Amino acid sequence: MNLHHCPQVIQNYFGDGRAWGVKIRYHFEEELLGTAGAVKAFEDWIGEDDEVFVLYGDNLTNADLAAMRRFHQEKRGVLTVAFIEEEDVLKSGIIAFDDHYRIVKMLEKPKPDEVFSHFVNAGLLLMEPAVLDLIPKGIFYDFGYHLLPKMILEGMEVYAYPLDGYVISIDTPEYYLQAKEKFRLKG
Repeated sequence: MNLHHCPQVIQNYFGDGRAWGVKIRYHFEEELLGTAGAVKAFEDWIGEDDEVFVLYGDNLTNADLAAMRRFHQEKRGVLTVAFIEEEDVLKSGIIAFDDHYRIVKMLEKPKPDEVFSHFVNAGLLLMEPAVLDLIPKGIFYDFGYHLLPKMILEGMEVYAYPLDGYVISIDTPEYYLQAKEKFRLKG
């Protein structure tokens, strides 16, 4: 788990992960390196045959990870991006894909006149370990702004996975409170 803000709070809550049925290892990101740069820091912990799930830390989701993994393996691409459809896309990365779900275009946080799609990156990706070789070490590098557009431009097989579930942003106090209220009301 990559940590930056208030790392002790997270570590104290999750511990080694045993209580959650998982093993958690922590990495403290002293200087923010972007979404892809943060993943690069884990390179030494990832085996050459390990698929890597990336979930943006400011999102809540009930995504079926096993179904996404099956989709990724069937497509045999190097990276799969979960997507959802949104009306307001100006704060998100938008994607366009062909009939086989191969991503053909992406733009992070478009201006109103640049919107070409209402399908947005859900902040959940599954990638092959070879993708780590495309991420420079020690510099700010982002999936949406840098890595995904580069991979698409170079014709790499990047696929869009239609997420059957929800993704709720909790990146502001307002969004966090909305998510908390939504779950409280559902029981």
